[in-house]
Amino acid sequence: MTTATAEKTNSQVKTNAIAKKEVIDIVSERIRTLQERRELHLPPNYSAENALKAAWLALQEVTDKDGKTALTVCDRNSIMN
Repeated sequence: MTTATAEKTNSQVKTNAIAKKEVIDIVSERIRTLQERRELHLPPNYSAENALKAAWLALQEVTDKDGKTALTVCDRNSIMN
């Protein structure tokens, strides 16, 4: 792996980590808001944040017809929905 390729890979990893934190934080807050308004009911001891993290991991494996990951081709709002 060349230095340029390694730097690009490191940059993508950092960008994905930031995007993951932003998306999970935003969606977690939305879930809390919906629960407070009693518009969303979750079972006792259910961790919505763990479910979000599991969904993020699953999305890393989803690809489009060209083999690009969903996280790179979808916009942030689509990922959050």
